[in-house]
Amino acid sequence: MVNTRYNIIQLKVESPKQIVHFQHKIPTYLKRCTGFLVKHVKGINAEHCMAEIGWITASFNSLKHEKLVAPVSVQAIYALEEPFGYQSLDVSLKPGQLLVGVYIDTMEEKEFSPYTVSLYLRCVAENFKPIDPKIQSVFKQDIPVNPWLRSEFIFQDETTMDDEVEQSITTEQENQDQLCMTN
Repeated sequence: MVNTRYNIIQLKVESPKQIVHFQHKIPTYLKRCTGFLVKHVKGINAEHCMAEIGWITASFNSLKHEKLVAPVSVQAIYALEEPFGYQSLDVSLKPGQLLVGVYIDTMEEKEFSPYTVSLYLRCVAENFKPIDPKIQSVFKQDIPVNPWLRSEFIFQDETTMDDEVEQSITTEQENQDQLCMTN
């Protein structure tokens, strides 16, 4: 089973010809980036498609792998379809490393208004193996142990676990701007 996670980086452009530098620490549980999408998300309302409003470059693993260079465009207001999907990318991620990059605005000054661009990274998370049912049953048995240590080995009942899962789902829904998960 592949655990796909999406990491979102938002960049705000507030003046013409602005150069926006960014650094983003990629979570350590992500092992490989498999795709990216750069998209204008807010600020410019164009009646016609604008082929280029800026360029983005990014390097993975603290400047060791420059893998991402892409133009950013703007869809027309009335356009219903997204013209581009995720572009492929294949970068192994090292734990604790940074994604470092630059966004350069290339719009004409007379057409400029402040806007926001998002960089979406599609990554693969570390695969965790499920606990073997035989081992899990050992932990559910009533084993005489020091009462102070025993709490570490007792699994919670099903209703409590369901409540915690529901609470974590609610937290992810409230904070949609950070990470999303698909299986």
